[in-house]
Amino acid sequence: MDILSRCFPAANQQVIAVVGSGGKSSLCQYLAAAWRKMGKKVLMSTTTKILLPSNSQYDRLVTGDFSQLAQATAGITIAGVPMMQDQQQKLTMPDEALLTKAFSAYDQVLLEADGSRQLPLKGWGPHEPVILPQTTGVLAVLPLLPLGTPLTQQVVHRLPLFLTMTGAKAGDPLSPSHYRQIIAGSGGLLEKAGKVPLTIFFNQVESKAALQQAEDILTGLAPEIRASLAAVVAGSVQQEKGVILWQRSRKQS
Repeated sequence: MDILSRCFPAANQQVIAVVGSGGKSSLCQYLAAAWRKMGKKVLMSTTTKILLPSNSQYDRLVTGDFSQLAQATAGITIAGVPMMQDQQQKLTMPDEALLTKAFSAYDQVLLEADGSRQLPLKGWGPHEPVILPQTTGVLAVLPLLPLGTPLTQQVVHRLPLFLTMTGAKAGDPLSPSHYRQIIAGSGGLLEKAGKVPLTIFFNQVESKAALQQAEDILTGLAPEIRASLAAVVAGSVQQEKGVILWQRSRKQS
């Protein structure tokens, strides 16, 4: 496996909406730190809610007067409106007009655009994830759970929506076909991304067996579905390692 950050595109002024479950915040923080080391100006925010990161994870925190975001500074800037929820300090989306106006001042913009209540899998409602029109790429995080894990409310956020999307029943064992439906089924990730290029990241791939599982899910997708994806990456945020399983060529774009 390669260094994980090398598995994702890093074009200048790219606005990435990070969606899905099982590692969104950790991936955002990892990518932002990697791009900071490259000397990039990085803006991190949310279109929903995020936990307030620790001081070591950013260089500048903007929680008011969001007009100052247009003056980008070196390193990582985090922007959001403070709030308390479940006795946790969180940030919600800043003023949309001021936030989007500032995008061009940064080399990279990472927007956490989804919520899963810290559960590994989820089903999506009609108005989620919240993807802004300025988004240039959607990065979907899917943790690979052991096959056979029962589909319950302890594993899946919005279980009824997930069951409708995948055709599963409550308590069914998790299978590769469920992951394929998460990607390509009605109400799944491809539909949610719309015309914005979609990259799938299978997280928690920390063994040969898990890597084989990711490859099996990918090869089981219909050729036209694979061709519609910008890329498929398997890896581990914790281990900071990854591999590109599929990447659309420029001729296919």
